[in-house]
Amino acid sequence: MKQILAALGIVILAAGNAFADEIDDARRLLKEIEEKSKQAVELLDRAQPGTPPTPNPPYPPTGSVDFPVVAMRMPRNVGDGSKDHRRKFNELGGIPEATKPYSVEPGTVLVLINPDGTEEVLVDSGPAAAAMDPFVSYDAKRVYYAVARDVAITKKGARIAGQADLFVIDLASRRARRITQQPGGAISHLNTGPCPFIDEYGDERLMFTKATSPVPYAQAHVPQVWAIDADGANEEKVGFLHLGAALHPRMLADGRVAVDQAEIFGLRGGQWGTWVYNPDGTDWGPLISAYESPTGIGQILHFNCELPNRKLVVADYYNGKNHGFGVLMQFDHSQGFGSPNERVNPRLKASVWQRPFQPVGMENLTPDSTMKDVSAGRGGAEWNGDWVGKWTHPAQAPGGLLATWSGPSPTNAFSPADTPCHWGIIAYIPGTGVWPQGMIVKPVEKLGDFVIVARSDDHYYLQPQAVATYRQKMGIDHPAARPWLPQEQHEELPTGTPYFIIGSDSLYTRESKAVGSWTPSAAAGGDADAYDNSEIEYLRILLQELDRDSATATNSYRSKHAPERLKILGDVPVRRFQSDGSPVLDAAGNPDTSFRIKMPANQAFTFQWLDKDKAALGTAFTWHMGRPGEVHDNCKGCHAHHQPSTLVMAETYAGTHPPVDLTRAAPETYDYQKDIQPILEEHCNACHDGSNPDAMNLHEHLSSYYKRRLHHTQPAVPFHSRTSEIIRRLRLPVDDPQHMPNDGTSLSKEQIETFIKWIDTGVQDRKSDHDSQPPTLHIETPRRRVTEPIRQIVFGAADIYGIESISVRADWSDGELFHDQLPVEGVYTIRLPRAHASGTITVKVVDRRGNITRQTRRFELREQGDLSAGT
Repeated sequence: MKQILAALGIVILAAGNAFADEIDDARRLLKEIEEKSKQAVELLDRAQPGTPPTPNPPYPPTGSVDFPVVAMRMPRNVGDGSKDHRRKFNELGGIPEATKPYSVEPGTVLVLINPDGTEEVLVDSGPAAAAMDPFVSYDAKRVYYAVARDVAITKKGARIAGQADLFVIDLASRRARRITQQPGGAISHLNTGPCPFIDEYGDERLMFTKATSPVPYAQAHVPQVWAIDADGANEEKVGFLHLGAALHPRMLADGRVAVDQAEIFGLRGGQWGTWVYNPDGTDWGPLISAYESPTGIGQILHFNCELPNRKLVVADYYNGKNHGFGVLMQFDHSQGFGSPNERVNPRLKASVWQRPFQPVGMENLTPDSTMKDVSAGRGGAEWNGDWVGKWTHPAQAPGGLLATWSGPSPTNAFSPADTPCHWGIIAYIPGTGVWPQGMIVKPVEKLGDFVIVARSDDHYYLQPQAVATYRQKMGIDHPAARPWLPQEQHEELPTGTPYFIIGSDSLYTRESKAVGSWTPSAAAGGDADAYDNSEIEYLRILLQELDRDSATATNSYRSKHAPERLKILGDVPVRRFQSDGSPVLDAAGNPDTSFRIKMPANQAFTFQWLDKDKAALGTAFTWHMGRPGEVHDNCKGCHAHHQPSTLVMAETYAGTHPPVDLTRAAPETYDYQKDIQPILEEHCNACHDGSNPDAMNLHEHLSSYYKRRLHHTQPAVPFHSRTSEIIRRLRLPVDDPQHMPNDGTSLSKEQIETFIKWIDTGVQDRKSDHDSQPPTLHIETPRRRVTEPIRQIVFGAADIYGIESISVRADWSDGELFHDQLPVEGVYTIRLPRAHASGTITVKVVDRRGNITRQTRRFELREQGDLSAGT
């Protein structure tokens, strides 16, 4: 056959020489034939009669490490291997998917795997519960974990946890203690992902995530990061990016917390990045953001751990049929970001992994594995042709890295292998180099690069944690401590303030575009169309509120545009001019577009930059938040990750003038029924009511828009009024044949602006003036620890619609210390008749829409010299 194909190639080349104009086609055809020839020969060689299939090489024996390992051990639903079973595998249970972290298998326990390979059940959750999310304390004396209870199994086999709480077990005594409590009644909490951190007083506290149930998870996307004392006191929400879920907090050595963050806004949905902020929620930002690849494939990065060389390891987690297995990525989180053009960034071997703003120096630790939703493949010569498996759950270990691995056969529910598939094998990847000065984790290239700590055909082993001290893992005793909501950062933010300031030195350094994978049909954000920077006239603050009432809320852009309501808090001018009309310039020679805006803290919001007609030129890709007293001046408008600023904020216009005050601004809301339909009925329905076959039925198109896939041919393109056909026609001269209305009249400037704002806030149609956002509350005094008895209570309260009432109670008083109806927003000070060295206070704030924020603060006296003592 080889000779025949070679001869055929000669004939083709001869034909190419004879016909010069067909040489290129001949060469292309020859290349295709050579490829087909190679494939055919391989198939023939493998199909020779009498040749037995090559068996898998002997699987490496279970190795050993010199430390115990704690991990989840989940029952594995093996099934009968039939086609029907494989089709329903997702519903029959398995490893929780990225967007369904509470879908755990009942009967999951925590096991302690000893260095000799023996196992001990550390936490037995019971038949209708599951132990999950283990985390070893920094002194290796305790294990924090969560227990999901009331796990129901639906008729289709889906697992749904009714509630979950945090626990801690002492490894010496084996005594467990519950940390969080349930609120009682119809509402329950899902508390998961405990991770210890060291606070400014030297105490070991916990970061964790909390969601409220019953709320359909696909509708809510509300799990966010909270902080709590190790004994369950002083619970406080610190993450307010509540439009996208946060999971799996992990501390960095510098004292910040890295979390898995669902980036859900507008048309984007279902993608997860790794974000970081201080334990108090300040100074947030992405370590790696979840942008799409050139092929349109999103990503879901879940679980992270930091190594002694300060590199971060994350798992590209999502595989729908693979139940969580993928690849491991490694990058230095201090080196910044690559280009916004994904095609310029290095291509990593993981189904051609390539993303906008890819971290500099990022590498794939498991290059032979794939994050695609397909079976695990076979490795090359180094793997002896064996299955390379899938990876997830990276964790720190002395001198190396722990991870969950599946193999040796394909890890895919729909493509079972002929050979047994060892799911949930805990793999240890040994490091090389001198530790702890600089451990290096090398990519896994062959079976000998790791040893097997434990494996099973009957169970999944998940989320392994080395029972070793933080010093053994990272070379220091614990992560650094950071101050909690430091005050007096700006004269406009007095001690106890419920407000914060957001700012940027320029809008000219943003990085946004309207082409490639950031097109409006694929993701919110980016530029609406081509424009010049000179067109930027305003900056809009859009409050983002969770849509709890819509029964159809979803994160799918194919059915609707956002799982949130968007409210315009204010449109701030960002153009300044001299007395002679010339623009005010910044130090870089560009028009000064700096801004500083004061607004209520603990709110999710985003930006749009607008033209003179207040039409959106672009929308920021993600949400933002601010904590009480914070000054966040490093916002660049739209993910300006890798452009270091040459400007000094204090020398800009915004830095030398008071911030724009939006703390009393009345939010503007726009929806179809309230704002658009009346205009249509007055000016448009005479032609566009469906009775005229030559005129589009505008009511049908605009009111049912959520049921349609989005494209630019629609009359209104969400977030892109400048490219919407209806706006183009409304702006045409009256004598233009395409002008609308076509009766010789025009809509008023205010009516056109209403259309523009409705489109640029996501063409909402669901009572956008509804308010489900609780008021802002910040207790400044007392702090958790005081150096002398307190004589006053200081707190701040605010709400965009106004506060109805405030009440304050204390455990040393039978009644209320303070109660006020219709109070003034801002900072409150309550003088106490006598000093208190310890106690508990509770502040309750109710806004005018009936939303409530309640916070309890327990405090105690600690001498000044004792503030560094840990628990």
